[in-house]
Amino acid sequence: MNRESRYYYEPAAGHGLPHDPLNAIVGPRPIGWISSRSAAGLRNLAPYSFFNCF
Repeated sequence: MNRESRYYYEPAAGHGLPHDPLNAIVGPRPIGWISSRSAAGLRNLAPYSFFNCF
């Protein structure tokens, strides 16, 4: 990839759009649940997720 084909986003310089593009296209993707049990027998259930930024 050559230097001319790269795009650098500098927030201080602004992007020229009427809204912030990253707020519009970044979203969580719930994938599943992770469960565990401690040595004392306490159970824990937590969501596992990931996000994409296009």
